[in-house]
Amino acid sequence: MRIFRYLVVVIAALSLSGCIIVDVSDSGHEHAGGAHSVNADLHLGADREHGDAASVNGDIHIAAGARADEIETINGNIHLGSHANVEDIESVNGDIQTAAGVHIRDDVESVNGRVALVQTTVAGDIELVNGSLSLNDTTVHGDIELSNAPLTLSGSTLVHGDVILRNTDRNSPPVRVTIGPQASIRGMLLLDRPVQLELDPSAQIGQVSGRFAP
Repeated sequence: MRIFRYLVVVIAALSLSGCIIVDVSDSGHEHAGGAHSVNADLHLGADREHGDAASVNGDIHIAAGARADEIETINGNIHLGSHANVEDIESVNGDIQTAAGVHIRDDVESVNGRVALVQTTVAGDIELVNGSLSLNDTTVHGDIELSNAPLTLSGSTLVHGDVILRNTDRNSPPVRVTIGPQASIRGMLLLDRPVQLELDPSAQIGQVSGRFAP
């Protein structure tokens, strides 16, 4: 993930400057490089254009209608208000939640945390290591790849690409995969790790394959 390299630079820069937070909930506080915070929450104001946003040990709140570029956090949650629009999201040790109408122009990546997207469009891929992924009435144009994260697809969720579950540890316990009646996977469901598959008979999915396919 790019987040490690990027936030190390941010921490060093903020430490040298003595600044630990940039609050952009009001106009006039955001510099050309974007908004950064350490040990404090970061707020991006509603219906405004923003650059990148990065936080260490603090949450990032993106208000309704805000538009931003890369959103990155270590040890903090990310919440996107309705109809927010961002380039991509990367998180280590934090949850990611969206309200209705959010558009993510590229990827969503998380190491440890719960990802819950509602009526959201993801133009790229979703990748999780640990945590959980819940998609409700959400469209993903790329692939979904999970290691140790349970998956729930509900409502009219549509995945255009593949859904891949893999883990190099063959002894890892099964994770739950729940695909609801209106959900669709146009690509392949690849099960390369133990899973507990709960597939509604009316769900539409492509080929189910992998070492642990039923």
